[in-house]
Amino acid sequence: MLNSVSLIGRLTDDQTLRFTNEGKPVGNFSVAVDTGYGDKKDTSFFSCVLFGKLAETLNQYLTKGKQIGLTGSLRQNRWEKDGQKNSRVEIVVKDVQLLGGKDKEEPYNPNVPDEQPRQQGFAPKGTGFPGPEGYDDSDDIPF
Repeated sequence: MLNSVSLIGRLTDDQTLRFTNEGKPVGNFSVAVDTGYGDKKDTSFFSCVLFGKLAETLNQYLTKGKQIGLTGSLRQNRWEKDGQKNSRVEIVVKDVQLLGGKDKEEPYNPNVPDEQPRQQGFAPKGTGFPGPEGYDDSDDIPF
């Protein structure tokens, strides 16, 4: 079965970082993704969860307004509270790329040290996501 999602959007708030009883980091955040344009423009909001060292490492960078690219999978959480059954679909994030600043006018500047940390893994060639230093996928572009 295939369960994969990739999207680019802006964080609607700072990541909330907490720790499990076993001390494992868990980060939660929401991403707004725009589709369409003009009168047909629409915004969707997606709940995301990030586990482990990546959640802890990126906590200072996952701030409201930051543009990110992410890949992950969908998961449906189900729980019961006060006799009511509840559920919510969220994205379990596997990889995050920090793409831009807090404002749309503030693009990522590779000449500013520490603006974009290098995370575990990176997007495959041809995806348009930034890769590690010296990574060049221009040979894979068909035009």
